[in-house]
Amino acid sequence: MSRERDASCPPFNPPQPQAFEDRLDPQLRNNLKPMHSASSPIRPPQSSIAPSSTVSRPPAQHGGLTAAGANSNASRTKAAFVLEVEGLKGRVTQLEEENEELKKRVDKLERDAKKEKLRVGEQIIAVQAMIDDLQEQSKGWEARMDVDSANFAGGERGEEDVKPVLDKETVERLEKSFEAANTNILKSLLRDVFIKAMACPAKLTANVLPSYPKEGEEWPMRVDGGERALRFQWKYDHTNEVNWKNLQAIMKEIRASGAAHLPAAAPVLADLSDDDLQGRIIWKYATGDSVELGPPATQKELSASVRMSRAKGKLDVRMRKRDNLPPGHHLRDKKYDTAMVYSLMSDDEDTYKDGNRITTEYTSRAPTYRSDELRKLYTDIDALSDPNPSNKFVKRVAGEPKDVPPPNSTY
Repeated sequence: MSRERDASCPPFNPPQPQAFEDRLDPQLRNNLKPMHSASSPIRPPQSSIAPSSTVSRPPAQHGGLTAAGANSNASRTKAAFVLEVEGLKGRVTQLEEENEELKKRVDKLERDAKKEKLRVGEQIIAVQAMIDDLQEQSKGWEARMDVDSANFAGGERGEEDVKPVLDKETVERLEKSFEAANTNILKSLLRDVFIKAMACPAKLTANVLPSYPKEGEEWPMRVDGGERALRFQWKYDHTNEVNWKNLQAIMKEIRASGAAHLPAAAPVLADLSDDDLQGRIIWKYATGDSVELGPPATQKELSASVRMSRAKGKLDVRMRKRDNLPPGHHLRDKKYDTAMVYSLMSDDEDTYKDGNRITTEYTSRAPTYRSDELRKLYTDIDALSDPNPSNKFVKRVAGEPKDVPPPNSTY
């Protein structure tokens, strides 16, 4: 059966293919016209690299990632972990440095506090020394004033109906004698007469004072005449028979020839009473040239300045030894800080043998009030080695305990 085309139907015209430019937006097409002519339609770019004859397979897939991608992620994770660890190490180092700095600051504060405590303690001891010296001087003058007051009042002690009254002349005489007894002129005269009478070098320090001759020894003579030189028994005080006789001879010589020996002393001796002169002679015997002359059992107490100096030396050594111990040592316990003060150090007194002072040795007399714990603390510290020993070390030997009241201390 043949088909015939229906004249009423329009003929079918298939769509013609359009060029690439024709399918673009008109505006975009107009923009491209200067770059491409109508005769040369836009073609996709061709690679200039010839295809390889060997076709490579794509990398194997792992969970949606290639092996290279997985390795890359692992590397990034490891790097981040390493960075975090390094950051933590840096922070730890910083904290350690800050901790060391804080420890140094704490140590400095503790050292400053110790120094301040020692400074205050030293000032207290110095003030107490001044008080002790004044009290010592006043005792003699008060006793003599009492005697003179009773005598000049014309009555006996204990008479209730007689009250001692000093007239103006007597008061003036006592005042002049008191002033004369404290002049440097009298002190110089006493020193010269002692040296001359004992025929010793031009000083009265313990290391040159002559000892009392032993039985059978030749008695020394004075250089200014044929008389025997005076010799004291230094282990006894002025009340000893030999010593008292010698001191009376000193007083007699001063009254007889003191003005001739030192003309400037003439007016001083004129104002000076026998009681005040005798008191000064006894004082000179006991102190010499600011040193102690007798052994610890009988000598006067060391002067406050000497005690403080020796206590400071002992304390400095103990503090060096204690501070040299490692942190946490039981001897560095803070409760022992209050034991490291001048006032708790035992007295280091002069050591004498046969009346002569041993300059390389002290006799250390611990106070009886010390507790067992405090004694053990000092003993343990003394047994340690000194990290910075002095080249002027003086040996200390234990002496008899000293019965003294405890100082004001928190220990």
